[in-house]
Amino acid sequence: MALKALFFDFGGTLDLYPDVLEDCITSAGRMLDLLAEAGINLKSKYSSEEFYYFVTGRYREYRKWKNETLTELPEKEVWKNYILYEESRKELLDCRTAREITYLIDSGFHTRTVRPEAEEALENLKKFNLKTGIISNVLSSVQVQRDLERYGIAGYFNPVVTSASFGKIKPHSSIFIHAAALAEVSPEECVYIGNSPRNDIQGSRDAGFKTAVLIHYSLTSGFDARPGIMADYSIDSLLELPEIVEKLLAGSRAIRPVGKEAHNVK
Repeated sequence: MALKALFFDFGGTLDLYPDVLEDCITSAGRMLDLLAEAGINLKSKYSSEEFYYFVTGRYREYRKWKNETLTELPEKEVWKNYILYEESRKELLDCRTAREITYLIDSGFHTRTVRPEAEEALENLKKFNLKTGIISNVLSSVQVQRDLERYGIAGYFNPVVTSASFGKIKPHSSIFIHAAALAEVSPEECVYIGNSPRNDIQGSRDAGFKTAVLIHYSLTSGFDARPGIMADYSIDSLLELPEIVEKLLAGSRAIRPVGKEAHNVK
């Protein structure tokens, strides 16, 4: 079946997201300000640094649950049921505040920058006239779109599907199938590019995607970097994608890696 669409993961694939403690603490302080404005004043209870460690600890509990159920809860529910569940004034949390403090988890507790080659690679891929979209696991309902605009690459992607909007997380096959349907293509006509063997490679395979491409990223978590999951192609840079796409469009069925050998992910 012909290749018609490319779908990308976001974090670790299109951008890089190291944790910088100073930035994390600053973001936690901003969270405290936003909560206080909503009537939930925790400043007497936590310093900015203490609140950062409090939130990350509680959020870790939620991540464990969602990785077991492959389900993403609405932002407000996560804060009320997992992070602020002991706070008597948690009912004052409104949707706007929940949206903004969640954004600070996804784009404040990580210092995000676009991959330096991303725009050039995306521009090079335009010549193939393929649909290009994003499928991303992210709790924030606004983080991916805001960061795409901040990076200046938002115009390359449609559709943009996130677990926050869909309610299921990768590797659940339904989020991949949903994205393909929005692009009006079949899964067999899609390539997926991501940095997580479990979420991206195995997930897209289970959904029936034509080809899975693993891009290496040093901060891919040990939970995601599982051995024994084989990608069709293994790359170090997005600039290697046009050559892969050209081969696929030419109808080559050989799984020959570009750059490193695409053996089992270690």
